[in-house]
Amino acid sequence: MRIDAIYLVAPEPEPDPKPDPKPDPKPQPPSMPTRRAFLMTAGALMLGAGGGGACGYSMGVAAEAARAADAAAKPAAVEAAGEPVKSSGDAELEYWRGVAQGPLDE
Repeated sequence: MRIDAIYLVAPEPEPDPKPDPKPDPKPQPPSMPTRRAFLMTAGALMLGAGGGGACGYSMGVAAEAARAADAAAKPAAVEAAGEPVKSSGDAELEYWRGVAQGPLDE
């Protein structure tokens, strides 16, 4: 199989019949002084850090309260976990319970 190159040639644009002697100047985008841009960026950083710190602190306090509530309820759950599970009468379920509670090296 042979691959040949194909070249596409675009037509040349036609010259403008009446060129403008004075072209319009390009509009300049508004520029912001470097100092003002730096101050705005630093202000946004400080605002974000302050807001993030306050929200993070309140979330941490709420998480600690939830952890304390879980720790208070845990002794009852630990005592219940030590009790053997009642038989359900389903042989396959009993097999899988034994696998789940068995040693991991098998």
